[in-house]
Amino acid sequence: MAEKSYIVEVEPSKPAKDGKPSIGPVYRSVFAKDGFPPPLPELDSCWDIFRLSVEKYPNNRMLGRREIINGKAGKYVWMTYKEVYDIVLKVGNSIRCRGIDVGGKCGIYGANSPEWIISMEACNAHGLYCVPLYDTLGAGAVEFIICHAEVTLAFVEEKKIDELLKTFPGAAKYLKITSQQKEEVEKFGVAIYSWDEFLSLGENKHCDLPVKKKTDICTIMYTSGTTGDPKGVMISNNSIVTFVAGERRLLEGVNQTLSVNDVYMSYLPLAHIFDRVIEECFINHGASIGFWRGDVKLLVEDLGELKPTVFCAVPRVLDRIYSGLQQKISSGGFVKNTMFKFASSLKLRNMRKGQKHSEASPICDKIVFSKVKQGLGGNVRLILSGAAPLSPHVEEFMRVVSCAHVLQGYGLTETCAGTFLSIPDELSMLGTVGPPLPSSDVCLESVPEMGYDALSRTPRGEVCIRGEILFSGYYKREDLTKEVFTDGWFHTGDIGEWQPNGSMKIIDRKKNIFKLSQGEYVAVENLENIYGVVSDIDSIWVYGNSFESFLIAVINPNQQAVEQWAEENGISGDFNALCENPKVKEHFLGELTKVAKEKKLKGFEFIKALHLDAVPFDMERDLITPTFKKKRPQLLKYYQLERYFEMAEKSYIVEVEPSKTAKDHGKPSIGPVYRSIFAKDGFPHPVPGLDSCWDIFRLSVEKYPNNRMLGRREIVNGKPGEYLWMTYKVVYDIVLKVGTSIRSCGIDEGGKCGIYGANSPEWIMSMEACNAHGVCCVPLYDTLGAGAIEFIICHAEITLAFVEEKKIDELLKTLHGAAKYLKTIVSFGKVTSQQKEEAEKFGVAIYSWHEFLSLGEKRHFSLPVKKKTDICTIMYTSGTTGDPKGVMISNNSIVTLIAGVDHLLGSVNQSLTANDVYLSYLPLAHIFDRVIEEGFISHGASIGFWRGDVKLLVEDLGELKPTIFFAVPRVLNRLYSGLQHKISSGGFVKNTMFKKLRNMRKGQKHSEASPICDKIVFSKIKQGLGGNVRIILSGAAPLASHVEEFLRVVSCSVVLQGYGLTETCAGDIGEWQPNGSMKIIDRKKNIFKLSQGEYVAVENLENIYGVVSDIDSIWVYGNSFESFLIAIINPNQQAVEQWAEENGISGDFNALCENPKVKEHFLGELTKVAKEKKLKGFEFIKALHLDAVPFDMERDLITPTFKKKRPQLLKYYQGIINNLYKSAK
Repeated sequence: MAEKSYIVEVEPSKPAKDGKPSIGPVYRSVFAKDGFPPPLPELDSCWDIFRLSVEKYPNNRMLGRREIINGKAGKYVWMTYKEVYDIVLKVGNSIRCRGIDVGGKCGIYGANSPEWIISMEACNAHGLYCVPLYDTLGAGAVEFIICHAEVTLAFVEEKKIDELLKTFPGAAKYLKITSQQKEEVEKFGVAIYSWDEFLSLGENKHCDLPVKKKTDICTIMYTSGTTGDPKGVMISNNSIVTFVAGERRLLEGVNQTLSVNDVYMSYLPLAHIFDRVIEECFINHGASIGFWRGDVKLLVEDLGELKPTVFCAVPRVLDRIYSGLQQKISSGGFVKNTMFKFASSLKLRNMRKGQKHSEASPICDKIVFSKVKQGLGGNVRLILSGAAPLSPHVEEFMRVVSCAHVLQGYGLTETCAGTFLSIPDELSMLGTVGPPLPSSDVCLESVPEMGYDALSRTPRGEVCIRGEILFSGYYKREDLTKEVFTDGWFHTGDIGEWQPNGSMKIIDRKKNIFKLSQGEYVAVENLENIYGVVSDIDSIWVYGNSFESFLIAVINPNQQAVEQWAEENGISGDFNALCENPKVKEHFLGELTKVAKEKKLKGFEFIKALHLDAVPFDMERDLITPTFKKKRPQLLKYYQLERYFEMAEKSYIVEVEPSKTAKDHGKPSIGPVYRSIFAKDGFPHPVPGLDSCWDIFRLSVEKYPNNRMLGRREIVNGKPGEYLWMTYKVVYDIVLKVGTSIRSCGIDEGGKCGIYGANSPEWIMSMEACNAHGVCCVPLYDTLGAGAIEFIICHAEITLAFVEEKKIDELLKTLHGAAKYLKTIVSFGKVTSQQKEEAEKFGVAIYSWHEFLSLGEKRHFSLPVKKKTDICTIMYTSGTTGDPKGVMISNNSIVTLIAGVDHLLGSVNQSLTANDVYLSYLPLAHIFDRVIEEGFISHGASIGFWRGDVKLLVEDLGELKPTIFFAVPRVLNRLYSGLQHKISSGGFVKNTMFKKLRNMRKGQKHSEASPICDKIVFSKIKQGLGGNVRIILSGAAPLASHVEEFLRVVSCSVVLQGYGLTETCAGDIGEWQPNGSMKIIDRKKNIFKLSQGEYVAVENLENIYGVVSDIDSIWVYGNSFESFLIAIINPNQQAVEQWAEENGISGDFNALCENPKVKEHFLGELTKVAKEKKLKGFEFIKALHLDAVPFDMERDLITPTFKKKRPQLLKYYQGIINNLYKSAK
């Protein structure tokens, strides 16, 4: 490698040997070529840093905060080094008075403040471990750290006390001191003090300060890590004093030494190593540290008052400054804009020639850039960016306009923050993290599997660090410590590339772990596993990089799930269009957010934007390996493009009525009326005597009295045993008792009874009791909250509710409103005395199951005659907007469906029989499971209930051994995913699958396609469902075609998919397939007519045009007075500026949006998409307006869920719309 400007070689490279990769030369900072700088004399610990500065600068300003008078912020009020020292001694004495000795652990939980530093220095004074906790951490992470580090005292920001209290009682085992609300904490044996109370605790006490050694651990910093729990990084005194010595040597070498006159703004979290060591450096120089007010909106104001000389930032902060300045520049008018650009170009040109920033254009600095400097207080001479990479264009911009040195650094908590730092006025180091600091050695280790060679002409490899600056290990995790150290070298996991000037450029991550711009690490595979549980997702690729602060995802959605959701939410379009629809994306984003919250992911791990690709990741496009692992570089490269494909096929319907042409009164044409081929001679009739749901059960009791009907697993000593069964006759007798008790409560025919809970024998018996007495059964999902429950009870006027035992408390919450109607509650189990008391307050009677059975024991009520037209149930659907809708279902609907299903299954030789067994786990409150179980009851079959836990479902299947397995796609998707993990691509199972599928595609039945394969290979999969399943039926939502095909091959069962709604009346747009099956392709909404009479589905078009990568949002408009469409577009700023630069067009973002060539470019992109999608001529966009300001809620253009408010958009853009139509004609 060529000689470097800022590094020297201290050890030669080593070739690959004994399976170990090659290692590049070991380099060191040129400022340490004669050896690393030693710490100052007597500087052995963090306490010494502070102590020596107190001796040297007792009257210097040390810590300051803004004085608040009458709610307004005034000047900074300062404490001197001596004043701080005196308080530190008091705090230290108080700590020792609480019995905490050398080596004890003290936590600090809160935002930066003088008290934070004072608490830390008190720990340093007495040789205690300081354990900082980010003020953004929630109770779970705080509890883990307190318990893991065995923190016995915690200093806490006042507003964080309530969050800390949530960690009890877990944290109370260790925690002995905190900071407010005594009654609450005393329950857990914890003492709590205000700041002043704590200071007075050790007032008259004196504790000798112990001797601190360099090797002593002074702090344990918990990093968010990448997977699992946070890791405690143990940092010694030596690490920090070594860093301070290295910083001093470097800044001396470039004439930027810190001094007592320097002022620092403390706003980056002290719980992060970056800010912690920076503040140690300032203390070491007797400089001043002022604290912000904790509000990012007030940061600039605080900077103006404090006037710092050094400003440290993470890229996210500098990105905001950059964006804000760019916005001011673009809105400053032509003259100011031109002047700024001229000054920037002139100064940058001179800097590129080698001139220092202060000499490149002093006049421009004074006239133009001084205002930028004033925005940071006016005195800033050094801007230091760390914790994550800074975008080169932002760094270059800031180096030009800030009138300060802008330096970028790199380091980890494990390396005590400082490893690399760029050099002032070295513009060639843009985009790099600079050369090593004069406190550590650095080398690159080759990573052959990723193609990185540390010995090549351009050395690339894993960055490895050696030196006294390194951490002492992970607390209580020696295993993890050993993983990252080899022969004294710490392996960072980052891939670096040496530059000719001796600076380092971070180019990759050794594992699928990367750092976001704010410095947080992301374990992408872990997140993909977490987000992959969303049932609507077939596959997900999560992406982020160190220049962005958030994650995005490319998703292969489950087609049927997407179409079903779109149908339910009134969104039209085929699958490709749906994948491009903003509302569908918003739905997926909501699902991902829900999972993230459930899994308690950190904010930076949430997905903020996504793309839905209708085409699954495949080997054909080189996006996955033969073992289905994602090829991430190829995915990144590919998703500059998009491709789509469709399928079609065969016929099982007969025409029973011809089509009708469009006729008078504007009625549309109607296609032919079709019917199932199995009903070509007429619909099947219900069994004679079968007029109601009660008759379904009654006739089966007569025919199969001793058949097993309802079963649940026996629990013995907490362990599940066999299924215990009740026969049809036993169930019938209980049903009559329940019915009599219902009537004894004054509920007559036509009354309403609710059933609220998970599936159980009691659920079915309560339903049948309602059926027996002509009482309307109103099921309530067991997942509903109190608000929805109260609405349904009041809306349906429910007077009696059967309730699962664990749902009683939820129901009681509704009584303040529901008690107007609800008069009786019946538990499926027990009732507590407190629950009885609560119910009685509202005049509501509450019974246990056994109490209720005995209620009507000595009474008799005749069963009324039930008619087909009687309403037997009201099922509430969530709908798409507003309150739930109550769908009234008659006896006739259910008996007709059962007759139809029986006829279909009989026609395909799959009839249900009395020997069939069904596992009840899908919610009975949903029409799908309700009618299925009615069908089983009609055949005298057996219904066993699961234990209510999805993790135990397979075990329950194994015990019950059902013959029919009904599922929603979410369940089958999980089954599919689980099996895919077990099947290795290219192996025996995979080849066997292809062989059987090939035979099935030739027309062979699944049972004949490969009997040997079924017996040898696929029988194990069948055993996973209990071993006896012969039919798998998917309903309630569409099942992905690849999942359906897979299960048809491997399950050794008939796999069927159905469609229907609670109402079975839709508003959906369907498409007949050649084989007589139906494909749901769109939703009937947001359609208008153009002047020539053509109808336009505007949402569908917005979804299609929205795929253009340069577009953030688009609103398509037309009306019946115009013959063509126009669009208002929010363009992507970065894309527009990049395109403009590539095409030689200048101007700020606002100017570019007005530029005719830019508009022409967008019109061309829209036309290209329209042609690719084969849109009709009237669906092409003929004119457009580019708005630099995104549609927002401030202008009332979108809803809080980012849906477009079309009337408001029309009103807001009316003038622009008129001009577009005029200019385009």
